[in-house]
Amino acid sequence: MEEIQQLSIEQKLKLVEDLWDSIAIESTNLPVSDGQKTELDKRLAGVDLDGWDNINARDFLSELQARL
Repeated sequence: MEEIQQLSIEQKLKLVEDLWDSIAIESTNLPVSDGQKTELDKRLAGVDLDGWDNINARDFLSELQARL
């Protein structure tokens, strides 16, 4: 953890991106309960996803940085 804190912002963002991509690939094998599905559907209903579908982690982070 100490090593991570010594990274630059750019290096930390790259690490987050790599982790996110790894999780996305591996998460297809995780079971999701009916309660979790219901909660996800509820959350998605409250989010405006127009223009954000099929965005990868790198593009998301770039967009986030541009808004800061």
